[in-house]
Amino acid sequence: MGNKIVYEENDIEIARQKFLEFVETITGLCEPSEIEKMWLDNQDVCKLLNISKRTLQYLRSTGKLPFSMVGNKCFYKVKDIDTIILTDKIKIR
Repeated sequence: MGNKIVYEENDIEIARQKFLEFVETITGLCEPSEIEKMWLDNQDVCKLLNISKRTLQYLRSTGKLPFSMVGNKCFYKVKDIDTIILTDKIKIR
């Protein structure tokens, strides 16, 4: 017949704990980090990228830098700033 596998109760609990740790790790990797949740305003972005307000306006109007408006103020996600630097859409002086 077939072979029987016998598990101790403790073995099952250890496997369960390891699985829960694995799920927690994967969930943490899938959730945005605190830095990705951050938003910057025009002044912050100009300082960070060492660009003028006019250059920032150009990046917005050409669609190279996504932004959101709150009232009449623009805000930018940190991850979008990072992307624009990494994809070489802008040269940092």
